[in-house]
Amino acid sequence: MVIEYRTVKLSEIHEDPANARLHPDENLADIRASLKEFGQVEPLIVHKATGKVIGGNGRLKVMRSMGWEECGVALVDMDNMKATALGIALNRAGERAEWDKETLAKLLAEIDDVSEELEASLKELEEQEGITPPDFQPATIDEQGQLDQKAPTICPKCGHEF
Repeated sequence: MVIEYRTVKLSEIHEDPANARLHPDENLADIRASLKEFGQVEPLIVHKATGKVIGGNGRLKVMRSMGWEECGVALVDMDNMKATALGIALNRAGERAEWDKETLAKLLAEIDDVSEELEASLKELEEQEGITPPDFQPATIDEQGQLDQKAPTICPKCGHEF
């Protein structure tokens, strides 16, 4: 199979009308946040003969809504049935992946300086996966001290204890 990489006008390609993968609003919001933060970092997979998007229908929809005029594509030359099978296989493979929660928690804790939209998307992922920030463990009663007992405060100037 030959793959041709190029930039095309969005008007030259179209979503797959028979795409079985749905893109709810939350998914489109995640795609939008990623495109705003990073731009397009992977090409849409497009059937060369028809201009039908095989992989990236959600991204194409968001790109259009954001006013994009061009995008990067990988044109694949195959028959229509193989193109349909490829679209399903690409989506199915991602579905079967799992998160390594310990590694994901560490990575999420290191991320900073991102847009509010991307931060919200990452926070939702954190909550969805049941991840607590690394090194956070609820303290024991002994470690917490007695909340109803006030610790003395000493004035650094006069030494008076409060």
